[in-house]
Amino acid sequence: RIQTKSGKLQIGYVGKFYPNGHSKGVEDILELSRIREPLSELFNISLTGGTEREILKLQSEIFDRQLSIQNLEVNPHVPHAVALEKMRNLDVIILPKPASEDYLGFPLKCIEAVATGRIVLAAKCRTYTDIFSDLFQPYWYEPGDASSLYNSIIQALSDSDLEAKINTGLAFAEQFSWETRTKNIVSNLFEDSID
Repeated sequence: RIQTKSGKLQIGYVGKFYPNGHSKGVEDILELSRIREPLSELFNISLTGGTEREILKLQSEIFDRQLSIQNLEVNPHVPHAVALEKMRNLDVIILPKPASEDYLGFPLKCIEAVATGRIVLAAKCRTYTDIFSDLFQPYWYEPGDASSLYNSIIQALSDSDLEAKINTGLAFAEQFSWETRTKNIVSNLFEDSID
């Protein structure tokens, strides 16, 4: 797939950058762009989904960290269908750790990432470890550690079972489709009415 494209691995994140003022962990990707500098011929990095205010905050972070904006593509918020297309155009999707400890809910974005059939890297944190089961595990990295993130990318690319892992991820994501969830609800309702 990479050989048929630009020859560079497309690595990125799609989602809000700082919802409610709390980082979604995009700093990991900023630091990965620092590692990328000497390896720029190998991969491109992008962040997609920021509001105008979030992009300004991100640009401030880039300035504070003395990073070159040329090393990182930053895109604004896009409609959901476009966001899914952006994910499908990536080779590696990163799911960083949200900074807020108060995060509640089910991050549907991670299921959408797995459903694209791309390599998925997730920060090892409760937000994601509670979702992924024995059926499927993404490639894990230590949050806040760009070297760990980079090494996980290399591990994924050299994994002889990569294709099988991606197919397992697709089967895992299918459990969360509207069709499957609706069938499960109807099936449970039917069983309850028989009892």
